[in-house]
Amino acid sequence: MSDENNNTQGLQLDVSKTFPPYGNLQQYRLAKITTFTCDRCTKQKTSKLVVTKDGDWDTLLCNGCYGWLRSDKEKGK
Repeated sequence: MSDENNNTQGLQLDVSKTFPPYGNLQQYRLAKITTFTCDRCTKQKTSKLVVTKDGDWDTLLCNGCYGWLRSDKEKGK
């Protein structure tokens, strides 16, 4: 698996794993724990898991918001 370098919120992120996409959401595991601000809940998070929406690395979502969005979309089916 190849690493990707992505610059977001002024951070250099190294992706160690890419998970299957879910609609327009894409979850990644980073090589190092990173602190970022979730675009949805606006809370500061520290995690190896981050989510992009529509491939936009400037607006990351936390794993909690990713789970909420997934469960919310599942209810709508």
